[in-house]
Amino acid sequence: KNLTSIELSRNLEGIGYYAFTSPVPRTIYYTSDNIEALSKYCDVDENGEEYLKNLTFELVMIESIAISKEADKLIYSDGENFDPTGMVVEGIYNNGRKVEITDYQILDGNDLSSDKEYVTISYTIDGETLTVMQEIQMTAELLAIYIVKEPKTKYVEGENFDPIGMEVVATYSDGSIRKISD
Repeated sequence: KNLTSIELSRNLEGIGYYAFTSPVPRTIYYTSDNIEALSKYCDVDENGEEYLKNLTFELVMIESIAISKEADKLIYSDGENFDPTGMVVEGIYNNGRKVEITDYQILDGNDLSSDKEYVTISYTIDGETLTVMQEIQMTAELLAIYIVKEPKTKYVEGENFDPIGMEVVATYSDGSIRKISD
C-alpha cells in the first residue's frame, strides 16, 4: 500500500511545504531540515514496512519577497502613517513557487515626512530578514505666500487692480519655493 498525498499531508502537518511532482519517482519539497521526520511517513510497502525507494528530497525556502499589488494609497502628507490596505506581499521560494505573506512588518511607515520616498516592508523567516521597498509620494503643504515683485501700487479712485508685473512665490513644507502664476 502506498500513502496518498492526502494521507501524507495529514501525517506531515506542521513540518513544512511539500508536494509530489509525479507518482514515481516522487519529489518531496520540504522546508524543515528534519529529513527523518519527513521520511518516516513517505511510503509503506505491502507488508507495512516503511521505505524511501524512488524518493528525492529538495529543500525549498523563501529566498525573497516582492510586492505583487501596491497599496491602495500611495500619496501622503507630512505626519500621516502608511496604510497597507490593498497591498499584497508575496514570498518567492527558490523553486519559483510564490505564496502570499500576511505577517510582514512595516519598518518606517509612521509619521511620514516630506523627504520620504518609500517605506520598508520586512518579513523574517528562519532567522533571516527579507525586505522590499514600497514607493510612496509625499505632498508638500503650503506654508506661506510672498509677493516678490509688486505690481502697480498707485491707483485713481474707481480704477481696478492691475496685477501685471506682480510676482508671487509660495514656500512648501518640503523646502521648495514655486512661482505662482494664477
